[in-house]
Amino acid sequence: MSRDQWIKIRVSEEEKAQFEAKAAAAGMTLADLVRHRLASFRLRKTSTEREALLQLARIGNNLNQIARWVNTYKGGLDTIEVVSRLDAILRELRLR
Repeated sequence: MSRDQWIKIRVSEEEKAQFEAKAAAAGMTLADLVRHRLASFRLRKTSTEREALLQLARIGNNLNQIARWVNTYKGGLDTIEVVSRLDAILRELRLR
C-alpha cells in the first residue's frame, strides 16, 4: 500500500518527546504508533450504546436505592420479601 498522504497535527515539545518515547518503548516508529492507535480506537457513540449505558445507570441507581432501604429496615418482613425477590432476579439474570 502506498502511503502518500499526510496528516499534520501540532504538539508541544513535551508531547512530541512523550509520543516518541512511547513509540520507542513499543519498538515502533512514531508514525506506526499513531497509525496503530488511531486504527484501534473506537468511539462509543452509537444510539444503541448510549441507550444501554443509560439503562445501566438507571438500574444501578435503583439498586442503590433498594440497598439503602434494606439497610435502613433490616428487620422487617418487607425487607425479607424485597431481598428474596432481588435474589430471584439475580438467579434469572444468571440464566441468560
